[in-house]
Amino acid sequence: MATLNAVRSEQNGLVEKMTDVVGKVRGLDTAVGEVQANLKQVPTETRELVDVGSTHLMQELKSASRVLGTLPTKADLENWSTTKAEAQARSIEDAVSRSTNATLKRFLDSTMAEYSQKLASFEVREKVIKDLKESALELQKRCEGREKRLDIVCEKNKDLSLRLQTQKNDLAGKSARLDQLTSDLAEAEAEIAMRDTRISKAEALSRSKETAIREANELLDSYKAAIKAKDSEMKEMCTRLEAAEAQAALRVTRQPETQSSDTGILNRLSQVYLELSNEFRDIPTSNGSHGASDLPEIAVKIAPKLLEPQAKQMIQDFLSSGADGWYCLQQVVERGSRAESVPRGTCALHQEECVLVQAVVARGGAILNFYDPM
Repeated sequence: MATLNAVRSEQNGLVEKMTDVVGKVRGLDTAVGEVQANLKQVPTETRELVDVGSTHLMQELKSASRVLGTLPTKADLENWSTTKAEAQARSIEDAVSRSTNATLKRFLDSTMAEYSQKLASFEVREKVIKDLKESALELQKRCEGREKRLDIVCEKNKDLSLRLQTQKNDLAGKSARLDQLTSDLAEAEAEIAMRDTRISKAEALSRSKETAIREANELLDSYKAAIKAKDSEMKEMCTRLEAAEAQAALRVTRQPETQSSDTGILNRLSQVYLELSNEFRDIPTSNGSHGASDLPEIAVKIAPKLLEPQAKQMIQDFLSSGADGWYCLQQVVERGSRAESVPRGTCALHQEECVLVQAVVARGGAILNFYDPM
């Protein structure tokens, strides 16, 4: 019906257009008649010119009138359009009916096929759903069992939580105790470190004391050896003195008896100094001395030391070593180049009674210089 109405609408529009054309042609015919009537009032020359054009125009109008006479009227056009429209509508309806039936048949066939497929799929799905329901029931049973076990586990978990909280509290107390023990341990370690330091210092002091004792023992041994050597020297000196006294006695017997005994002692002393002078003649010494004492006083102090047997050899060894500084004469006589230097005037062994010596480099070599603090 929608198609039929569309055809009818198009036919009506066409009829209206043709009716409009016919009206315009008839209006044109009326206008030509009016022009012919007006031409009768125009002059002859002008009318002839117009007649030629109007004749031609009239012929064309007559031809158009004949054509218009052959054209159908509005009623004819309306009847014709209605008939044709109904025929086209029936043809269209028949075509639509045939197409609709064919389309409907194809739709029914495809629908039945799709329904069969969906039915088969539905049966499969029903079977799957049945299996799934059975699986769901099984899972539900298993879940119920798991829920029961979960409840048991929850109860156990509560007990474990309580025990864990108790253990946490115990652990907190133990941690505090551990912190206290750590602090006590740090204090103990600090005290041990201080004690170790004191022990180290005591050990170092003990080692230094042992070293001092060992050195003192060595020095004592050296003193004992020196005392033994001096005992030997004293014996030798006594022997020398006895020999000198014997020689002096012989000289005394040769001299006048008016000479006193004091003169014999002086002769013996001069003989001793003479022997020392001859013994140490080749050892170079300085012309003067340092300190408060003069040379004769120093000679009196050093004479007993020079009487030792190894005195000359040790003094020569001391001079050849190139030693620098002041040295105790007693140690030089005993140890030679191995003697230890001392600050000037501060001999720890002999204090102010000590005579110090120094090796001074001169043009001819090293010479012996003396210093007496007294």
